[in-house]
Amino acid sequence: IFAWGIDCWFIVIAYVLFMVTLASREAANRTKYVFKGMGPTILGALLINVTVVGLWAFGLIIKPTPIFNPQYVIPIVGMLLGNSINGVALSLNSILTSLVESQREVELYLSFGATGFEACVSQVRKAIKAGTTPVI
Repeated sequence: IFAWGIDCWFIVIAYVLFMVTLASREAANRTKYVFKGMGPTILGALLINVTVVGLWAFGLIIKPTPIFNPQYVIPIVGMLLGNSINGVALSLNSILTSLVESQREVELYLSFGATGFEACVSQVRKAIKAGTTPVI
């Protein structure tokens, strides 16, 4: 990949997509509960994360020549994915566990006329805190 990737950018992109797919499976497997469409949701979140942060890092900070140089792209995307897996898995596990265990509370808020977000705001805050708190 490192030898061919310098001349063929699509090989590097294909390998990065493979890495993101494996990372999304790993993040999905770390949760206690699942929901329909969880895999594509995690895949989309990781793709957006890697694309935005990767373009920023490679386009503005590192500036490799060529920009898709696998010597830089593959290790840095791997580091991004490693951190993202932990954050996504912790946040997703927290929100799903919280929603399942406090289902009656959420339903009570909804029955009193709260919107979906208003009913789940405390669970969302806990999930964001869990996902952004570094693991020691």
